[in-house]
Amino acid sequence: MSLPNDPNMAWPPPGATPADIHTWRAWYGGNPSQLQANAAPPRDNKVARSFFFWRRQSTNTAVRQPPPIHVPLAAEIAQSSADLLFGEMPELQASKEAQQRLDEIAVESGLANVLLEAAEICAAISGVYLRVSWDAEIADFPFVTAVAADHAVPEFAYGRYLRGVTFWRELPAKDRSVWRHLERHEPGVILHGLYVGDKTHLGRSVPLVDHEQTAGLEPAVSAPEGTRLLTWYVPNVRPNRGEPHSPHGRADIQGAEELLDGLDETYSSWVRDIRLGKARILVPHEALESAGERGGGRWFDTDAEVFTELDGLDPKDMNITVAEFSIRAADHAATALSLLERIVSVDIGRCGARILGCWHCPR
Repeated sequence: MSLPNDPNMAWPPPGATPADIHTWRAWYGGNPSQLQANAAPPRDNKVARSFFFWRRQSTNTAVRQPPPIHVPLAAEIAQSSADLLFGEMPELQASKEAQQRLDEIAVESGLANVLLEAAEICAAISGVYLRVSWDAEIADFPFVTAVAADHAVPEFAYGRYLRGVTFWRELPAKDRSVWRHLERHEPGVILHGLYVGDKTHLGRSVPLVDHEQTAGLEPAVSAPEGTRLLTWYVPNVRPNRGEPHSPHGRADIQGAEELLDGLDETYSSWVRDIRLGKARILVPHEALESAGERGGGRWFDTDAEVFTELDGLDPKDMNITVAEFSIRAADHAATALSLLERIVSVDIGRCGARILGCWHCPR
């Protein structure tokens, strides 16, 4: 299979990634607008989805309401998962002649950080691709890069083994068109293509020189002789419970989306209690000081140490009332702790060995 040539092709193609990947990406990134659009998994039951706290948040900027509180627990879970696996650089072994050079490349290419990045992305959104690249203008050695699962269109054999993949990225555009660079990996060859389309369609193929970021690429690059594929897919863990027969992995937070949503709602309610529970001082209108001009407004100085007697108002009748409201701190704290413990038991309650198993012995 080569690069696509249908300008009306939907992009990314349906089924290229797990159905819930945009939900997992939203929880991992924590962007409020993304959470409002994708916090609930894309299930058929729209009524159930509407009960999600983030889905109920208004996107109308004219509606004045305090912003919701997001607890970045999904991101912390992914980071913890990566630290369990690559908190220390793994030992790399090669032949006696190649060992020194391999160690040099690992240091110079920052391989330890690449593996940490890849492991965190893998845990967060269900999987990651490790890709071997080379560029003589950047380095005199090949290096490994990580590509998130939601920017790849894979082809699997026997529902497990990667036999080809097309990576894609959006490029800066000067107009409303969407420019995409596609990088197709097949055994023995890497293909590059440039397309101009829109948000949902791939669009027409144009020469690589039409964009500055692809101008220096060759349409086809041969891999070293005998090479099968210069990239491989690493699933976080299988099976994906929402798609049991899918070759894709699942994110650590699969099944905990409603709990994460409840945790954000709990913290948002807690902060709302704090905001509404602030002490208020109620004073008679005559106790307010005037700005001295009509329409200038009136105020009461709560820091004043001396108050002068007001004409026509007996100081004894100057009722200053302090209104204070209770804050349900203990209730909110208990609820948040219970949710957090439940989320952690769902997501990372398994031992670190199961993460190692996903990388070294994919199942």
